[in-house]
Amino acid sequence: MLKKLALSLSLFGLTSAAIAMDCTTVTDIPKKECKALVAFYNSTGGDNWFNKKGWLESNMACDWYGVTCSDGHVSKLSLYSNNLTGEIPTKLSNLSKLEYLSLTYNSLSGSIPTELGNLSDLESLNLGGNQLSGSIP
Repeated sequence: MLKKLALSLSLFGLTSAAIAMDCTTVTDIPKKECKALVAFYNSTGGDNWFNKKGWLESNMACDWYGVTCSDGHVSKLSLYSNNLTGEIPTKLSNLSKLEYLSLTYNSLSGSIPTELGNLSDLESLNLGGNQLSGSIP
């Protein structure tokens, strides 16, 4: 029965890890930030990233590959050249204390979400080497 369920989920592009991730068990950052990271993983083909150590497996999001935290919030997301595909989700703007975002040299497409303009602590935004369109918010 479980194999049938996993097969059905994979037909919809969902993995058991993506389904099983419960942000209420993540203890080091707010639930809202965890949900933003999960949305990011799912929308950028996380199952196919070159390095996804800890993502959707550990209840310590600050230990996930490319995630750095400060004072209980995600402050840095750095996934340079990590085989990211798809679009940047608007939920990424829920990382309200994000200071550094580097997603260079991946295969991201679509427009840069205007909501990223609400990240008032963002000091460095690196998105080069992708197929993104539109202006920087």
